[in-house]
Amino acid sequence: MNDSDYKGFAYDAAWLVALALNRTAEDLGPNIYLDSLPFGDKNFSDSIKRNLLLTEFQGMTVSRTFKSGK
Repeated sequence: MNDSDYKGFAYDAAWLVALALNRTAEDLGPNIYLDSLPFGDKNFSDSIKRNLLLTEFQGMTVSRTFKSGK
């Protein structure tokens, strides 16, 4: 395998995180900004984890859906 074999997976991972961050920002409310949260904020970490597991999208490498929160 060479480096180019992983480009699709990196692209999908970036989209997964971006989509989850967008949902998390919406969950936190209009007056809370992601860049103002302290490192290790429990509400943020719970929300981003939940949104990563709930995010479904058609990626370059696979249709990404987590089943049963895994």
